[in-house]
Amino acid sequence: MLFDLCLELGYPHPDHLLNELSGRQLREWEVYYHTKPFGSQLGFYQSGIIASVLANVNRDSKKSPTPFKAEDFMPMAYRMDKPKKQGVELMKALLDGISVKKGKANG
Repeated sequence: MLFDLCLELGYPHPDHLLNELSGRQLREWEVYYHTKPFGSQLGFYQSGIIASVLANVNRDSKKSPTPFKAEDFMPMAYRMDKPKKQGVELMKALLDGISVKKGKANG
C-alpha cells in the first residue's frame, strides 16, 4: 500500500512519505485504501470484474455451479480479501516502530 500511496501523492519512496505522516495518519490512509482502493490494486480489481463476468456468462453451471469472483482472476498479492485480524500488540508494535523511526512521540 505504501508504494501505491507514494505514486498517488508524488513521493519517490515510502521513506520520504513516512517522514511526513504520523502513525495515526498512516492508519487513516490504510483504512481509506481498504475502503476505496487506488493504484494497482484498483486496476487488478476492475480487470477481475470484467474477467469474472465473461467467465460466468460462458460457464456451464452444471459443471461449475459456483460462480467466479473478481478475486479469482487477480494475482494473490492484490486480492481484496477481508483484512486479516491483527492482535492489538502487533498493531501497537508496528505503530511504535514507525514513530520511533520518525523520531516522533506516539499519538
